[in-house]
Amino acid sequence: TLGNGNVSVIHSPLERPIIISSCSTKDRREKLSRYRNKKTKRNFGRKIKYACRKALADCQPRIRGRFAKTEESNNSKRQ
Repeated sequence: TLGNGNVSVIHSPLERPIIISSCSTKDRREKLSRYRNKKTKRNFGRKIKYACRKALADCQPRIRGRFAKTEESNNSKRQ
């Protein structure tokens, strides 16, 4: 079923109506430009936020690259 003007209501097979609001072309352009600006500024590189956490992680014992308890690391060194 279609609503009046700005709001469309679509009935899903699960009997829950999904409301899709449409916006004006000006609003849509603004939202798309904002999305594109954010997309270009994404940073997928690694960034260390807390130096103290990095230092603690570097001191932790590891087995095959994973953190391990001190007991496990002592047992693996013995073998």
